[in-house]
Amino acid sequence: MRVPKVDGTFLEVETIVDEDDVRAALADVCAVVADLGIGPEALTLETYRCAVAAQR
Repeated sequence: MRVPKVDGTFLEVETIVDEDDVRAALADVCAVVADLGIGPEALTLETYRCAVAAQR
């Protein structure tokens, strides 16, 4: 995904699970991200809105 006014390319990975399965789902998402060659230094909890606001 490209976000106007923010440099870089973003990948958003989501999953829908029951509350009891969150830990396993997070492990699955982390595995997919790692398989794509994306290291932990590239991860952020920042929202697109906050990233755009920081650029203004």
